[in-house]
Amino acid sequence: TDSRPHAPPAASAAAPLPKRPMQLAAARTEYDKYYSRTLETQNNRTNGDKGRLLDMFVDYLRVNHPELGDDPWVHAIDASHVNGFMAEQTQRPGKRVDSDGNAKGAAPNTLIKKLGDVTHFFKYAKTILKATQEDVAEDMAEASEIWRNRAKVEGVHYDPFTNDHIKRIFDPSPFLARSRD
Repeated sequence: TDSRPHAPPAASAAAPLPKRPMQLAAARTEYDKYYSRTLETQNNRTNGDKGRLLDMFVDYLRVNHPELGDDPWVHAIDASHVNGFMAEQTQRPGKRVDSDGNAKGAAPNTLIKKLGDVTHFFKYAKTILKATQEDVAEDMAEASEIWRNRAKVEGVHYDPFTNDHIKRIFDPSPFLARSRD
């Protein structure tokens, strides 16, 4: 397939073009520059995590929405695409295991973070780049609220420390060696 930039689809009365139509690869480049060099508000790990997640999103679009092309126009991507991607992410094995030791899906807090990272990109594309008129973050607010409620219900439950754990944690030799007080 041809990955060279091409003209944006024509506007219609129902869906006018945004001020600066832009393909996803160009928007990603601008996003990366803006947050890694211009503002420096995110650390390298955050930038890397967001980059990997956006790469997975691009792969998802290529496989599940080939009609958008290899390098889709940002304004052609909507909340239904993000919702489908997030549904796929729920099926990925997470770090958690059930009582039988089997991997469970990603934790709700992980999904909230992923959704936040993807919608952050689209908020940037809307507000800074003017490459879309769609407010993906607003459109995905309900999904985010559902995962927030699920995270509250599931919580993170840890077994309490045993006496052996406490003895090892507070063993005077290593404990005092690491203590600054």
